[in-house]
Amino acid sequence: MMPGCQAITTVIDKDGNTVAQNQIWMKPEGKGLDTAAVQPHTAGRRARDCESCHNNPKAMGCGIEDGQFLKGYDKGFVVDLETATGEIIPDSAVVQSPAVPALDHDLSQIVTRDDRQLVSVGSHWPLTGPLPASMRRKMERTGLCMGCHQNMPNEDVWAAVSTPGWLDNAQHQAVMGRALKELAR
Repeated sequence: MMPGCQAITTVIDKDGNTVAQNQIWMKPEGKGLDTAAVQPHTAGRRARDCESCHNNPKAMGCGIEDGQFLKGYDKGFVVDLETATGEIIPDSAVVQSPAVPALDHDLSQIVTRDDRQLVSVGSHWPLTGPLPASMRRKMERTGLCMGCHQNMPNEDVWAAVSTPGWLDNAQHQAVMGRALKELAR
């Protein structure tokens, strides 16, 4: 996904009065922070490594560092000396980024880990959307799987060890248990 129309606006009337400051306009789907689908596998000259998506919370829609990277827009940002508990030390500190009250998550985040959609997705392409929770759970298993699955291009090796279809966790643990016992011989 990539940012679509993520409009956060301030409206000043003809007399110079601020009518709305850092406003996120609502849409029928929720916050008017739209994201759009792109095809990451063909966007560059070199193919991405599997891990660049499968071990990456942002690629799965959960945001940079699981949506923690720039969390706090709803309070605004002051970048200055602070205590270990986050209290700003100088009395003369200036707010660098004023609060955006409706933005209670990182702009890079589309969904939460408990599958709550935070922003609209694909308003321009109706068949797109965030990855379903079941697919995200399967994708995250790859950190455990890459040791074996990196051998998939070797047809002889893969034909000898693979099982058709997708294995659930219990089935996969049984296969790995047999492999470990065989290796221990």
